Amino acid sequence: MKEAYEIMKKELPEICEFELWDDGKGNFPWGVTDNGDELFWNYTENSVDIVIFSSRYADKQIYSCGIVEFLIQLFEKRKNVVYFQMTL
Repeated sequence: MKEAYEIMKKELPEICEFELWDDGKGNFPWGVTDNGDELFWNYTENSVDIVIFSSRYADKQIYSCGIVEFLIQLFEKRKNVVYFQMTL
C-alpha cells in the first residue's frame, strides 16, 4: 500500500494531499473494504481524523472523530459514508 501511494503521490499530487505515516504524523492505513476503499487515520500535531478514500482514490471523506464514535454513528445510520454499500 505504501509503495503504491508513493507512486501515485508523484504522478497525481492533487489527489494525494496527505503524507504517509512517519515519526508520529501522517496517514496510517488501518482498513480496506471489499470494494477497494481504503481507510486511514490521519495524525496531525493536534488531532487524529479518519480519512476514507474511495476505490482508485477518486474521492475522499474526512471524519473528525474517534473510531468508536465513527462506528456507532455508522451503524446507527447517523453517518453516511457514500462509498460503503451497506445494508444493516
